[in-house]
Amino acid sequence: MPAGKGISQLTQVSTVTDGDLFLITDDTTGASRRVSWPNLEASINNITLADNTTGAFSFAEGANNYITIDTTNGSEKTIFHQDIQVNQTLSLGASGAQFFAFNEDTVKVKYANWYSSNTRQYGQGQLWYEQWFGAIDDTAGAANRRIGFYLDTPSHGASDAAGGTGQHPTNDRMHIDLDGVYIADDLEVNGATTLNGTLTLPDADITFQDNNGTYPTSGKGFYWDLNTDEARIYAIQSANDYIDLVFKVSDNTNNQNDRWVFWLDSYEGQSADSYPLTMSADNAWFFCDPSTSDGKPDTNDWKVIINSNGAIRQKAPSSVTPSDNGELVVEATNNTTLTFKLKGSDGVVRSGTLTLS
Repeated sequence: MPAGKGISQLTQVSTVTDGDLFLITDDTTGASRRVSWPNLEASINNITLADNTTGAFSFAEGANNYITIDTTNGSEKTIFHQDIQVNQTLSLGASGAQFFAFNEDTVKVKYANWYSSNTRQYGQGQLWYEQWFGAIDDTAGAANRRIGFYLDTPSHGASDAAGGTGQHPTNDRMHIDLDGVYIADDLEVNGATTLNGTLTLPDADITFQDNNGTYPTSGKGFYWDLNTDEARIYAIQSANDYIDLVFKVSDNTNNQNDRWVFWLDSYEGQSADSYPLTMSADNAWFFCDPSTSDGKPDTNDWKVIINSNGAIRQKAPSSVTPSDNGELVVEATNNTTLTFKLKGSDGVVRSGTLTLS
């Protein structure tokens, strides 16, 4: 090879020592070829590359390419073809600099904090229109994995955090683990929230708040939106110091199909259930017996009914004795006799009868 052919931009080449250096360059004819110098030790102050060239400069060994410099106008770049190990800080210092991961739709994290396989990886990635964060682990300690969010330095959990290793930090503001989602303090939601599971509030209240100082208040509370009906329970202030606790059912409520049911569900089974009060638009039933359907009172078997027209109906027992002082009872002694019994303040039960015809 003629001396200097194709490497005219390499300057201050000095002594030759052990080792081989391979360069991909252009000779004076414009043809690309490999140039090899055994035992080269060089001091190079400046390398000028060909402009607007896809492979203006490359570092390679045999068929293995390591670095390629592309000077194509408008898309200049340096391409690293092998893994890169950085033993110090890697910074993107220029204004507007960005880090891009290859856009592939796989379950492999694109920004890995720790990775050994797709079944053991900690980091974040991208799937079909989704940015995902993963703490994925199939090892023996996998039950301890979680994703934490902090506003202060974690108090435990890593050798570079206070408290050492072997336990999770205790000062996270939020974390996600195998038990669910933990939030340290108040949760404020300014829109609709959908829960597809059980909401458990250990030693806590559900608070509906309207302190705007205007009336009537908003009347927000519990709401059930069902197939063809809806129901609400809420409190509302119409004016200062006037409050109503409202139980609302919305439907064609002029029939007995829409009701308020107070149900005592006995552990002994359905036959032992009690329905102390059932109300519809027409009637209020007191102490209905259970029907053959669980959770449904038998409104044909009751003790007292108050109708919407003001009528009060009672199924009086055939024999009853008042138990407390001042208590008055009515007994349907037989088909033609009503017996009234009163237990006086002296503890004596006195009775009188009314003959029916």
